[in-house]
Amino acid sequence: MLARIRQIVSAHDRLVIDVQDRIPAAVLVPLIVREGELLFLMEKRTDKVDHHKGQISFPGGSTDPQDRDAIATALREAQEEVGLGPQQVEVLGLMDDIVTITNFLVTPVVASIPSDVQYRLSEFEVEEIIEVPWSVFSKGPNHHTVMEHAGTEFDVDAYEHGGHVIWGATARIVRALVDLVESKSEAKLQEVS
Repeated sequence: MLARIRQIVSAHDRLVIDVQDRIPAAVLVPLIVREGELLFLMEKRTDKVDHHKGQISFPGGSTDPQDRDAIATALREAQEEVGLGPQQVEVLGLMDDIVTITNFLVTPVVASIPSDVQYRLSEFEVEEIIEVPWSVFSKGPNHHTVMEHAGTEFDVDAYEHGGHVIWGATARIVRALVDLVESKSEAKLQEVS
């Protein structure tokens, strides 16, 4: 499955958005195969961080001046937040840039990591690690919630897993990846039949 994801994501003609007045950022979208099941590595952010307190997210953050590109940002942030060394990460490709309601321009970097990886959490940034099965997202949103930002409430589709609600940019990134991979896989199956 990871080889198929690499093939699809690397061939994807991704949307690149101009930075303009947005804050450039990147996230690592780590995939793990454990006991034959494909999982997303996510984190629950602490209440100490400046942005997205207590939310479920991928490791990532703002681009630093020394980061040469989005991949460098995503790898640096993953190492800082969950202890993933760059040598443990195999980049599979980049997904479409997205803009968040908090004015970040986020580039998702899809990657695979080994199933025996040992995490080292940043106590300031990460409360816990969550591994969420691909199948949770394959069926579409399974939860609806109301979220508030800057005094405005938003109705959002979300995913619930293990008592955690995954919404916002993280849910959008996952949905885009799952839709891309499953639509291309379905098209391939139809070609064969």
